[in-house]
Amino acid sequence: NPFYHLSREQLYNNQEEVKRMLNPRQNIKAFFQEGNAGEIKLEIGNIGIFPLEIVDVAYNNTDVFRFISGNKIIQPKKSGAIEYQKINFNIPSNLKFNNSLINDLRVRYKIIGSDDIKNETILPWAYVGEDFLEGDFIRQTPTVFGPLDFLEIDEINRVIKIKQGIWTINKSLIIPKGFVVEFKEGTVIDLINGAMIISYSNLQFIGTQQNPIKIISSDGTGQGLAVINSKKDSVFEYVEFRGLTSPSKENWELTGALTFYESPIIFKNVIVSGMKSEDSINLIRTNYKITDSLFENCFSDCFDNDFGEGVIKNTFFEGCGNDCIDVSGALVELENIKINSSGDKGVSSGEKSHVVFEDISINKGYIGIASKDQSIVEGTGAKISNTKYGLAVYQKKIEYGPAEMKLADIEMSSVEEENLIEKSSKLSIDEKIILDGEEKVYERLYPGGG
Repeated sequence: NPFYHLSREQLYNNQEEVKRMLNPRQNIKAFFQEGNAGEIKLEIGNIGIFPLEIVDVAYNNTDVFRFISGNKIIQPKKSGAIEYQKINFNIPSNLKFNNSLINDLRVRYKIIGSDDIKNETILPWAYVGEDFLEGDFIRQTPTVFGPLDFLEIDEINRVIKIKQGIWTINKSLIIPKGFVVEFKEGTVIDLINGAMIISYSNLQFIGTQQNPIKIISSDGTGQGLAVINSKKDSVFEYVEFRGLTSPSKENWELTGALTFYESPIIFKNVIVSGMKSEDSINLIRTNYKITDSLFENCFSDCFDNDFGEGVIKNTFFEGCGNDCIDVSGALVELENIKINSSGDKGVSSGEKSHVVFEDISINKGYIGIASKDQSIVEGTGAKISNTKYGLAVYQKKIEYGPAEMKLADIEMSSVEEENLIEKSSKLSIDEKIILDGEEKVYERLYPGGG
């Protein structure tokens, strides 16, 4: 056919697509079950699209834990369900194992047919299987009306009070709509055995500086708190959330250890610490006000807001494994924010978000502030230090467009590259347009598809 034209661009696009498929951000999830008698036990699930072969486990890329038993070949998930395999590895004879070493263990694996060995961090807590509760968790009858001696229920005035004290909960508590739930100062709730609290009513957690309310998990399996479709404000003052993970029940899973879905919140003097979940707190179509609070030492994103509107003021973020503040389709005001040690971005604004800030300090991370996918970031008074990229303005998703950033009074120090701007996106500092013209900024920032 003399009129046929072969598009090289299409071939190159196909090549890039194959590369992305073979190098996703994550192929497996690995949970630490236990370590004893010279071996460790893991539960590993394939979350990718190709079958994988487990090679071994490495400690600090030196000592190798050899495969003992289990299925080395893990098939990809089917119909959205991840099938976890129990696999045992021996502990090297020269290594004295204890739980403090878990954070430095990595599973090594490869896609079948490939010689490229990849690795993944092991989550330092046990996987809670979907068979923990029988049936579909979200459709279960609320259990608040059972013989729970730590509750005082006033059905006439529609008030539920949690008695002051230290309470261990080993079964999930589901609170129906139409109540006000009150926690008294000094109350401690210890969620164990995969238990969580889910409420369709608004919560009033009012502690004091001397006697804060604490929601913890002594065995590391407590699956946090979710408030769903509560139209009135839930108020949290002097409350500590520590060591919780995200809910994972049969046919139902959330990304946030603390989740608020269409349920407005007020946080004041709240501590969120040591969360072992994709999002420490996830707000979905929710209005919020967070002041004088602390997010620290969390596994992945500290704060995630999807399609909401709110204010974060006088708040400190320390040691977030991924993004500290991550918003999508949201309108957010930030004031007097301090961020230290983020695994990825200090502030990430995406999917037509509008972020306005005043006085923000970001130290240690990959990217200081990012605006992407038709988002606008406006602010004054930012200090960014010890990051690879200070500011990044780009398009990540094809369904959106270029982004924009308008800043004033910006200080940067020990930053490898201050500005990274994609073609068609815009950055202005002190009313001066910063020109660039990078192509495919996202692929440069995350060559492995992160």
